Amino acid sequence: MTRKTFAGPEQPLMEDLIRCVHCGLCLNYCPTYRVTRLEPESPRGRIYLARAVAEGRLELNDDVIEHWDYCLACRTCEAVCPSGVPYGRIIERVRVQVMRHHPGPVRKRLFYWLAFKQLFPDPGRLRFLARLLRLYQRSGLARLVERLLPGGLREVHSLMPTLPDRFFDPPEVVPARGGRRFRVGLL
Repeated sequence: MTRKTFAGPEQPLMEDLIRCVHCGLCLNYCPTYRVTRLEPESPRGRIYLARAVAEGRLELNDDVIEHWDYCLACRTCEAVCPSGVPYGRIIERVRVQVMRHHPGPVRKRLFYWLAFKQLFPDPGRLRFLARLLRLYQRSGLARLVERLLPGGLREVHSLMPTLPDRFFDPPEVVPARGGRRFRVGLL
């Protein structure tokens, strides 16, 4: 029986994976580990899983992928690592491998396609969606829907920020004081 493992280009580099000496200094800086206190939810645990998959000791399956999915990729662990483990590069390559060789259920692929291929690259679609969301919020429909939702969904719905009137509009241009030397964008 052959195990599903990383294959093709952009797989995690073994020299990156073996740099982790499992010292544990990253643990207190990892938000998911601090919440769960589970080793597979820590940077060193995720690196260990990636190395096991790369070496063929562990199969690339839903259970393993779930631990990588919980990673926020904030790279805080990278900043405190005394061994200089390039965790950001590792998790990026792991996610490329997961998307390529274990894309998941159709609804997940459809969501990624809609969000990252159709919505986010197109400012016009984003503006249209923002207008619909603003209309939903201001019409009172949002308050009605929130009352009808069960507890957990109600809580998630309440986290939605109120959209301002100017959303995804061109930025305001502020003239330079004195002579203009550069053009700067502030986000």
